[in-house]
Amino acid sequence: MLAFSAGILVTGCDRPLSEPELHDPVYLDMQRGAKEWEKAEAEAAKKLQEMKTEYDSLDTKNAFRYRLKSDIQLQENLVLQIKQKSEHEKLLVKKRAKESAANYWKAREAKLPWPDPAEYEGFKAAQRLRASSRNWDDRVPKLKQSGMPNPPPPPPPQPPKN
Repeated sequence: MLAFSAGILVTGCDRPLSEPELHDPVYLDMQRGAKEWEKAEAEAAKKLQEMKTEYDSLDTKNAFRYRLKSDIQLQENLVLQIKQKSEHEKLLVKKRAKESAANYWKAREAKLPWPDPAEYEGFKAAQRLRASSRNWDDRVPKLKQSGMPNPPPPPPPQPPKN
């Protein structure tokens, strides 16, 4: 019995994974993001419902009612956008699950390490870029705000030497 246990520990178990996507960090991050979009969709829908009940409870001659009606329309558009993004994220997660399984079997046949750490690093870098600000002023500090003096003017152009 001891020899059998030692043999298994030395050789290891090379059983294929039944659900390889559950071991893929890219898939897991994408799944986490899709769940966050679902939660945001539910929160936006709840806020819209609260706005509608408040609108119905106000008097018809209340000036706030007209403002609330335009806010409700904006919230409806926001709910629609969030719902579309949530559905898109779900589709991406399903697509990644299939890709992950295919990549797992290819790596298993070629006896390569899986999941590929370089792929996950690229995914994280892409996520950081998507989340970063696209506003120039946020990314580049202004000289006067950074405490640095204004740069000296460039020197005048010199005539070419013969």
